[in-house]
Amino acid sequence: MQLQCIEVAMKTTSLPPLRVSPALRKAAEAVLEEGESLSALVLGAVTRDIEVRKQERDFIARGLSSSRQGKANGQVSGRRCGAGKVRQTPGNRTQENYQSQ
Repeated sequence: MQLQCIEVAMKTTSLPPLRVSPALRKAAEAVLEEGESLSALVLGAVTRDIEVRKQERDFIARGLSSSRQGKANGQVSGRRCGAGKVRQTPGNRTQENYQSQ
Protein backbone atom coordinates (compact mmCIF):
# COMPACT_ATOMS: atom_id res chain seq x y z
CA MET A 1 0.00 0.00 0.00
CA GLN A 2 1.43 3.33 -0.99
CA LEU A 3 0.73 6.49 1.02
CA GLN A 4 0.01 9.63 -0.87
CA CYS A 5 0.63 13.10 0.44
CA ILE A 6 -2.24 15.40 -0.33
CA GLU A 7 -1.59 19.12 -0.03
CA VAL A 8 -4.54 21.25 0.81
CA ALA A 9 -4.33 24.59 -0.91
CA MET A 10 -5.31 27.33 1.48
CA LYS A 11 -6.63 30.59 0.22
CA THR A 12 -4.67 33.52 1.52
CA THR A 13 -5.62 37.07 2.28
CA SER A 14 -3.61 40.16 2.99
CA LEU A 15 -3.19 42.38 6.00
CA PRO A 16 -4.01 46.06 5.62
CA PRO A 17 -1.25 48.20 4.15
CA LEU A 18 0.78 49.89 6.82
CA ARG A 19 2.03 53.48 6.73
CA VAL A 20 5.21 53.91 8.76
CA SER A 21 7.82 56.56 9.23
CA PRO A 22 10.92 56.38 7.04
CA ALA A 23 12.97 55.80 10.20
CA LEU A 24 10.93 52.71 11.16
CA ARG A 25 11.21 51.26 7.68
CA LYS A 26 14.96 51.87 7.66
CA ALA A 27 15.28 50.21 11.10
CA ALA A 28 13.28 47.19 9.89
CA GLU A 29 15.38 46.85 6.76
CA ALA A 30 18.56 47.09 8.84
CA VAL A 31 17.69 43.93 10.81
CA LEU A 32 16.66 41.74 7.90
CA GLU A 33 18.46 38.41 7.73
CA GLU A 34 20.21 37.29 4.56
CA GLY A 35 17.52 36.66 1.93
CA GLU A 36 14.67 37.73 4.24
CA SER A 37 12.04 40.07 2.86
CA LEU A 38 10.38 42.90 4.69
CA SER A 39 7.10 41.04 4.26
CA ALA A 40 8.55 37.96 5.98
CA LEU A 41 9.77 40.10 8.89
CA VAL A 42 6.34 41.69 9.31
CA LEU A 43 4.57 38.33 9.01
CA GLY A 44 6.85 36.84 11.67
CA ALA A 45 6.27 39.77 14.01
CA VAL A 46 2.49 39.60 13.61
CA THR A 47 2.49 35.82 14.10
CA ARG A 48 4.58 36.07 17.29
CA ASP A 49 2.47 38.89 18.69
CA ILE A 50 -0.72 36.91 18.09
CA GLU A 51 0.76 33.96 20.01
CA VAL A 52 1.90 36.20 22.89
CA ARG A 53 -1.56 37.76 23.15
CA LYS A 54 -3.22 34.33 23.18
CA GLN A 55 -0.88 33.21 25.96
CA GLU A 56 -1.61 36.38 27.95
CA ARG A 57 -5.37 35.83 27.62
CA ASP A 58 -5.02 32.18 28.66
CA PHE A 59 -2.85 33.19 31.64
CA ILE A 60 -5.38 35.77 32.82
CA ALA A 61 -8.26 33.33 32.31
CA ARG A 62 -6.46 30.68 34.40
CA GLY A 63 -5.75 33.21 37.15
CA LEU A 64 -9.36 34.40 37.27
CA SER A 65 -10.62 30.83 37.27
CA SER A 66 -8.25 29.91 40.09
CA SER A 67 -9.38 32.94 42.08
CA ARG A 68 -13.05 32.04 41.59
CA GLN A 69 -12.38 28.45 42.66
CA GLY A 70 -10.45 29.62 45.71
CA LYS A 71 -13.27 31.93 46.75
CA ALA A 72 -15.84 29.19 46.19
CA ASN A 73 -13.80 26.80 48.36
CA GLY A 74 -13.24 29.43 51.05
CA GLN A 75 -9.50 29.48 50.41
CA VAL A 76 -9.37 33.11 49.29
CA SER A 77 -11.00 35.92 51.20
CA GLY A 78 -10.91 38.45 48.41
CA ARG A 79 -9.33 40.98 50.77
CA ARG A 80 -6.22 42.77 49.69
CA CYS A 81 -3.34 43.90 51.80
CA GLY A 82 -0.50 46.21 50.95
CA ALA A 83 3.21 45.44 50.95
CA GLY A 84 3.59 47.11 54.37
CA LYS A 85 1.20 44.60 55.93
CA VAL A 86 3.05 41.68 54.34
CA ARG A 87 6.36 42.98 55.69
CA GLN A 88 4.91 43.15 59.20
CA THR A 89 3.81 39.52 59.11
CA PRO A 90 5.81 37.39 61.60
CA GLY A 91 8.37 35.21 59.88
CA ASN A 92 8.99 37.61 57.02
CA ARG A 93 12.58 38.79 57.09
CA THR A 94 13.37 42.35 56.20
CA GLN A 95 16.72 43.82 55.26
CA GLU A 96 17.15 44.89 58.90
CA ASN A 97 16.81 41.27 60.06
CA TYR A 98 19.57 40.18 57.72
CA GLN A 99 21.92 42.94 58.85
CA SER A 100 21.47 42.17 62.55
CA GLN A 101 22.49 38.53 62.14
